[in-house]
Amino acid sequence: MMKKIFLVMVFSLLLLTACENGTGNVTQEPVLNDEKELYDELMHDGENVRIYYFWSRTCPFCTRYASPFLDEMEQEYDVEVLSFELGDSRSRELFREVAQSYGKNVGGVPHIFLGSQDWVGFDGTGRIAGQIESKIVGCLENGCEDPFVR
Repeated sequence: MMKKIFLVMVFSLLLLTACENGTGNVTQEPVLNDEKELYDELMHDGENVRIYYFWSRTCPFCTRYASPFLDEMEQEYDVEVLSFELGDSRSRELFREVAQSYGKNVGGVPHIFLGSQDWVGFDGTGRIAGQIESKIVGCLENGCEDPFVR
């Protein structure tokens, strides 16, 4: 029941979010023009791995490290990055909902959700990037839970 309530809340929040058309750059959000498209976007068949990326334009670690890294992962692997810039109040609310579904408090950015794991922050050393890339490979090989369907 909680999963259904969560999906309805996510559906409602995303429906209200005005998004830009993505061009392979994770700093742009997908366009969801109607309810059916949004439903299809959230309730995909699970064949591809999804990464949910919450970030801020004012965060240097987001723009300098996390965004370029996720762009690279999207190009290198069969993964889809859904990006939510927290300058928008609806994205912030969605962030709170997703974090709650993981049993987390909303904290800093960037915050990346992939399967059953999440990462807060990003560095230039490659430590977090290595963890995320390993998780991507594991998800591609063994399947991965979609964070929106938790």
